[in-house]
Amino acid sequence: MISIPFPGSKRYSYKQVKEIVQAGDYEEVFEPFGGSCVLSVNLYNDQLVKRAVVNDYDRFFDLYPEYLDLKDKVVQEGLKRGLRRTTYNKKYGVIQFELDGTRTPAKSDILSDEHKQILQDIISEYVPEKYWRYFAYGSNFTFSARSCSDNLKLQDFIKFDRYLASDKQRNYLKVLEQVQLEHLDWLDFLNKHEESIRNSKSLLILDPPYIGTYQKQYKGQFTEEETIQLINKAVELNCDFIFFNHNQEQVEEWLKGLNYTIQFTGNLRSTANRNRKDVMAYVMR
Repeated sequence: MISIPFPGSKRYSYKQVKEIVQAGDYEEVFEPFGGSCVLSVNLYNDQLVKRAVVNDYDRFFDLYPEYLDLKDKVVQEGLKRGLRRTTYNKKYGVIQFELDGTRTPAKSDILSDEHKQILQDIISEYVPEKYWRYFAYGSNFTFSARSCSDNLKLQDFIKFDRYLASDKQRNYLKVLEQVQLEHLDWLDFLNKHEESIRNSKSLLILDPPYIGTYQKQYKGQFTEEETIQLINKAVELNCDFIFFNHNQEQVEEWLKGLNYTIQFTGNLRSTANRNRKDVMAYVMR
């Protein structure tokens, strides 16, 4: 499959979603909470559906091509000024890649103070702040926890880590161009495509922000009231749909009385009390 770095990406759920689409013989998918669009992009790229309509509510992809150009520039300048890519290997630990391709052991994947300053100078020189959140995805330049931060600082850029080329991300954008992108509130999205969603060959994929988690692209926290409203709207549309959440008990309560099955996805989440996997409910009309 193909993907791009993105917090909360559902790429680990693709295998199960793919199996549902194949078994249900669906021809169209609709995603009112697209995020990185990884599910729809791969279903379309694998020719499992004829049409994919995805909602890019906060216009995340508007800046993405420019970000990739800036990323290439940062990497080029970094290598020119002495930075070297690192990666973690289970057998050998942290490895540094030299310009000639040789690999040498490294003490840490965190840059030295001198190299941190070089990277931060490059970011400051070439990258406007509106692109910083893109640079925080994928753990290439920051700790992964910073990817959801609403307050990135220049001092957060402390890594030159892992795969830094942009070719895979550019290939992803080429496929994305072939799906239909909307930029609507989720309810407006569902109302606009209501007729198509009601079709028996259509599958609605619902991955709203989880209750209690902060998602800038959806104006903060998504409430339980909104979540219930979303499920009721899907039921009103009388369509087959997939619904993601992280709390099995809540999902079962919300879907009480409906024809559904539950699977656990490969996306493991840690909470204060335990580790638990995301829940994916498949609801059939």
